[in-house]
Amino acid sequence: MVSLIRLSLAFIACHAVCGIVVSQSFDFGINVIYNSSSHTNYDPTIPEDGTFQWNSLGTWGGGVYGFKDFSSKFGANLSLNYQQKGYKELAQVGYIPGGPIYDENLRNTLDYLSLGLTLKYSILESRSLKTYLNIGLENNFLIDYKIESDFSSYK
Repeated sequence: MVSLIRLSLAFIACHAVCGIVVSQSFDFGINVIYNSSSHTNYDPTIPEDGTFQWNSLGTWGGGVYGFKDFSSKFGANLSLNYQQKGYKELAQVGYIPGGPIYDENLRNTLDYLSLGLTLKYSILESRSLKTYLNIGLENNFLIDYKIESDFSSYK
């Protein structure tokens, strides 16, 4: 709890100092991300098997962003995020020879580092709301994964 208070105070101090150093047309902050992704599988060579829907796996992520207004109409947003995505898979597991078969709920997760750049054009402004048309790029780098349903690595 003490480290959370220190982190909050450090963020407030950094925000205050940066607000003094740069103009007010620069904004930055923290992103909090919640992913609820799932996986659908279909084998067209065996259509009678149908589509398999694996259960969603709720995962968290976060990062930082910086936003700069270049004029009253144009701006840019740069972000760096860590995201975990994945799905749960219910699998029947059995060990040969003669072992019991049982159901196991497997977690498959993929860890990404995302870098995004978005250019923004303001199309509508009011006193409390600014609406943007966005165009941008995002690169995702796979930094780690854990696939529990890959049994080829088990001995």
